Amino acid sequence: VNLSNGNNTWRISCTEMFGKTALTSIFNINASVFYPVVKSINADQNIMLNAGSTKLALCNFTVSDGNNASDISSANATFFLYNTSIGIADNNTIYINSSCSKISSFNNDSNFSCSFDVYYYATNGTWNCSATTVDLQSLTGTNITSSSIQTLYALNISPSSLDYANITANATTSNKDLNITNFGNMPMNISVLGYGGNNQTNGSGTAMLCTGRGNISISNERFALNNSDEFAIKTQLSSSNQDMKLTVSKQNIPSTQIINSTYWQIFVPLSTPRVVCNGTIKFTASSP
Repeated sequence: VNLSNGNNTWRISCTEMFGKTALTSIFNINASVFYPVVKSINADQNIMLNAGSTKLALCNFTVSDGNNASDISSANATFFLYNTSIGIADNNTIYINSSCSKISSFNNDSNFSCSFDVYYYATNGTWNCSATTVDLQSLTGTNITSSSIQTLYALNISPSSLDYANITANATTSNKDLNITNFGNMPMNISVLGYGGNNQTNGSGTAMLCTGRGNISISNERFALNNSDEFAIKTQLSSSNQDMKLTVSKQNIPSTQIINSTYWQIFVPLSTPRVVCNGTIKFTASSP
């Protein structure tokens, strides 16, 4: 028999074969079993991750227990990608917080907040926050709400400055490396353009603007995805956006960033001597 909370009475009745009946006295059983209930839950919505780092995401909920808030012994939450089986924590799809903070308590209710440091490569899409609470009788309650993580296209270029150093006129530099790292949660195609100086309009058509006389044409700066490619077969830089034919994958393993190297050279024509030359290379990430 499933008893309701409160005072329940019972007794035993015995009837013999001749129809005579005897009853025991009445006994009382006071049932007081209150399951904790996660009665409200809210999670951050439309989360835009931080390129190359973590983003704090919050899941807040209220737990109620008929035996008073002091009967709630613990609360935790899991933040996970929709349709993912909950298991071992994985920065791509599952975040676990086993010690949420109690914010406040009043009468039968306690308010909890769980925080998750979500990495920049966490898979975009619909996510869920599942909150679970346990009371001193080891009874549990749970509730779930939905959230979402937005797509993030982000790249990092290293080093931030491409220094060809001192160059002899009528000569080509050795290879200089520029590393492209995926700092987002999506695979991305890379395109590039260049111009002299730091003004795209004024520097169009040149790779570098130089003090004194004579600038370096845009066709004299070139790149390749293979470090063994000679200058002659490298791709000429353009002042218009061009596809590098390079797709950088999304990171999936902690501490294993997805890095692709590109290799650059510039040719300095024989002309009026220069003092200092500078230009800009602009990279753009887009959907494959």
